[in-house]
Amino acid sequence: MLSDVPARFVQSNGVAGAKLKNASDAVPQSSTAVDWATHLTAEAKLRSQPTLRRLVVGSAGKHEVAGLHGGLPHPSIFPLEGITLHLKGGASLTIDDPQTVTDAQQYNLTSQGYDPLREWVRVHTNEQHHPPPSGQHDILITNGNNHTFEVLVANLVGAGGCMLCEEFTYPHVVESVAVPLGIRLHGVAMDAEGLQPDALRQAMQNAKQSGSSVPKVLYIIPTGQNPTGAVSGLDRKKAIYQICQEEDIIILEDDPYYYLQFSTGPGEQPGLAGLQPSYLSLDVDGRVARMDTFSKFLVPGLRLGWLTVHPELLLKACMTLQGATVGACGLSQVITAELMRHWEQKGQLEAHVRDVQGQYARRAACLLRAADSHLQGLAEWVAPTAGMFLWMRLLHCSDADDVIQQLVEAGIIVLPGRVAHFQGPCPPGGCPFIRMSFSKASSAEMENGISTLAWILRARSAQANGSSKNLAPTALPSLSGACRAATPGMDQMAGNPPVVPGL
Repeated sequence: MLSDVPARFVQSNGVAGAKLKNASDAVPQSSTAVDWATHLTAEAKLRSQPTLRRLVVGSAGKHEVAGLHGGLPHPSIFPLEGITLHLKGGASLTIDDPQTVTDAQQYNLTSQGYDPLREWVRVHTNEQHHPPPSGQHDILITNGNNHTFEVLVANLVGAGGCMLCEEFTYPHVVESVAVPLGIRLHGVAMDAEGLQPDALRQAMQNAKQSGSSVPKVLYIIPTGQNPTGAVSGLDRKKAIYQICQEEDIIILEDDPYYYLQFSTGPGEQPGLAGLQPSYLSLDVDGRVARMDTFSKFLVPGLRLGWLTVHPELLLKACMTLQGATVGACGLSQVITAELMRHWEQKGQLEAHVRDVQGQYARRAACLLRAADSHLQGLAEWVAPTAGMFLWMRLLHCSDADDVIQQLVEAGIIVLPGRVAHFQGPCPPGGCPFIRMSFSKASSAEMENGISTLAWILRARSAQANGSSKNLAPTALPSLSGACRAATPGMDQMAGNPPVVPGL
């Protein structure tokens, strides 16, 4: 039963370790070449670049060529002559170079993404992660991590295949990918630092002994893990990478919350320089496919991210992406490239990342204060240091469903932990976990949500002990307009920390 899961999620040997002083500090001493022929699916092996696409991409920018082959709209019909972005703080950014504005409105004419954005990402990735040269990593601009994950699954797992993942994982992986495609997930036990190396070894041993297919892909969220909030330190990553070398496992490193690492203490936020080393930083083999996104630290509406991966897998991923969407949105790519260039010229990217980290730190602190105030003895949790979520184990409760239903009746929505279980959304046995998000809710909503949860848990405990006569259902708190007005919100927290008293 899931209710028997020990308190691994609230026992930590210390969250993620220190930032590397030198990239070589993390790099494994030996590399094991990946034989991609043994990893690609039948679909991937059959996939090639369509002839028309090859002609269009191959002739792009060649003015001496008479292009009578592609059905590209003529730029004269495009309605935009310029783009002006009004930024916070009163600054503005105007994009009026004719070729750039045309590129923003035309089909993607480069297979791996808009060249200026791809070059920015390449430099940024090298500066941030120092991927070992032996990994031969290359960059593909994508539509964001959800679609990138599906692209990688199509090329590495396939319908009816199998894959390793954390025992609690991003629900999209289970409900939207694994279940429809008949993929068998092998859940690996976790603790407060994420996936456990010994449990990974055991999962591989169990798979081999079962007589069925042995998984060759590990999907993992190493930073601010969704849903648990776990952050894997460098030693943990090195141990897992070594096992993946030994077992010839490809690592799908999904790291959307990478830039959302923060400190809730009095010190400065980590910025870019203080972020944790990634699996990519260890990847001497080229076995890591790292997914990054602009969604969490910039704008989710751009639907834009990037994949850093070995060239052989990148080629197949690129063909899959082009076949499905003709690549990422051109307008989004141009806007993002120009904004990144503008910010870097003015030294504002670092300031923006620190501001984002500070806001999430204050929001996390607000939810934690409410939990500390109301839920002592009723639930267990670990203070998050990254991401958007607080993962909570309800005590004296084998299954959270009834509690969650009472919260819904009070106008409060949380994510049932069972939905994120690798056997979900309805795994066998009870699940005492819930996930609370602090990313968007106001301080009033956080306080009311936590206090309502505490009321429900105390009422259930009293009822179980036969002393519920003084706890009438009408006493259940509700989030009223008066409550919202009485408690300062966090929605305007854009640079000035003291919006909430004590924050």
